[in-house]
Amino acid sequence: MWTQIPNGVEDETGEKPLVDRARLLRHASLFVGLSSGLAWLAWSAGCPVVLISGFTHPTNEFATPYRVINWHACNSCWNDPRHRFDHRDFLWCPRHQGTPRHFECTRLITAAQVKQVIETIPGFGAHQPAKANDPERAKRPARTKVSATQRG
Repeated sequence: MWTQIPNGVEDETGEKPLVDRARLLRHASLFVGLSSGLAWLAWSAGCPVVLISGFTHPTNEFATPYRVINWHACNSCWNDPRHRFDHRDFLWCPRHQGTPRHFECTRLITAAQVKQVIETIPGFGAHQPAKANDPERAKRPARTKVSATQRG
């Protein structure tokens, strides 16, 4: 059930300070992932986010023009008031757990669908990825800043 990191990809998993992750994301060409804290961090760092939606409804997250969701599969159970999320259960699938439809919300999203959305990002593939020490990239403003008073 679990995935593996593809050959040739840098492994940035593990315990790292949040500021280090934000710095990496600020200099990334794009971020592809599920609705997670890391996706929100990428968005707040100004990185284009290709968000793969399945168990959450698009109104649950930040606005992004680069969303992938399969409306023909089961979706948005996180927002369904009939189901209570179990944060201890990483295999949580309240509607289809233990059936062939388990996790169909994300499993039925294809790589071709994700690539199609990536290709809509303006300028994607037209230039070399920015280097971490590129002073022009470092000047790019973040999309949002949240102070302690704004968090409520």
